[in-house]
Amino acid sequence: MRAVAAYLVYLHHSDIQLSNQVLTRMFRETYIGVPIFFVLSGFLIYLRYANSCSVSKNWMANYFVNRYARIYPAYFFVVLVNFIIFHDAFSFLMQATFLRGFFDDYRFIGVAQGWTLTVEETFYCLFPFLVLLIRRIGFLISLLLIYIAGFILYLIGSRIHFHGFFTPSHFVIIYTFIGNAGEFFMGMYLAKIILHREAATGVATAKKSYITWCAFAGIFLYLYLAARWALYFDYPYVTSDLIGRAAYLFALPLCVTCLFYGLITEKSWLRSLLQNRVIVLLGKTSYIFYLIHLGSFYNVIVDKVTHNKFLVFVILNLLAILLYYMIEVPCRKLIRKLYHRRAVRLEFAI
Repeated sequence: MRAVAAYLVYLHHSDIQLSNQVLTRMFRETYIGVPIFFVLSGFLIYLRYANSCSVSKNWMANYFVNRYARIYPAYFFVVLVNFIIFHDAFSFLMQATFLRGFFDDYRFIGVAQGWTLTVEETFYCLFPFLVLLIRRIGFLISLLLIYIAGFILYLIGSRIHFHGFFTPSHFVIIYTFIGNAGEFFMGMYLAKIILHREAATGVATAKKSYITWCAFAGIFLYLYLAARWALYFDYPYVTSDLIGRAAYLFALPLCVTCLFYGLITEKSWLRSLLQNRVIVLLGKTSYIFYLIHLGSFYNVIVDKVTHNKFLVFVILNLLAILLYYMIEVPCRKLIRKLYHRRAVRLEFAI
């Protein structure tokens, strides 16, 4: 599903033009890959860490090292390449620290799609505390507190007028963790359901696939209605409208959450396809594909190799596989190895 999300975003940035305006607009709305990834992240992190989560020093250190090793090496490599090409130290600093995602003026600098990493990292940093909060007051009130905190940040940003810090409202709603918190929470709540289901009944899978296909149809219907809505009002995207934003932030993620539930609990040919070894490999390499599908790497391929969007897509995937095994995996293993070696030394010293 990571690969599906990344490829949908690639379709969005490919700016495909067809004779049918509705289909063209549907391709333009495929940035829905971003909320798909956010729901998936909330689900996976909660599924893996929720039961063991604590504020102990060892758990927190292990958790953050794992998150750092998973996300940062590949991202830093792509940002560094971009810096070597353009020599923009300020842009490099804002990207390397993830700060650019808190400012409307800087969200698209450098590796433009990297704004989503600020959202992702914010969730990672808050997750241990969110779990503790959820245990005490539940999902709904915890989410409400996040929205209240976001409103306060918006009021501060509106007063200081500093490079679009948490302002305007469209930026806060679409491009920050505050606005996208609902997607992560839906993913986390799904993980809670799955954990309870496994504890109660094991991991048995149903034979039918009603939920899978209803959810898939819901996502397709969202794309169709979003395209129609944007065409009717002559909006560039459905999120240009308040109703469109609400559908994007709540109705779409709900369909995505149902799709994940169906894929986990029901047998279907879509589930079998996504379990294929090639697709699983593309899923593993999809993170770095996402990082290079727009920007310096993409521009070099288009300028020097081919303009054909499908061939560019194939080349980007091959490059992503290469970088996955040359950069992402070795760096991840090295960081975790160094951390565990240091942890063992400290334990021995104590």
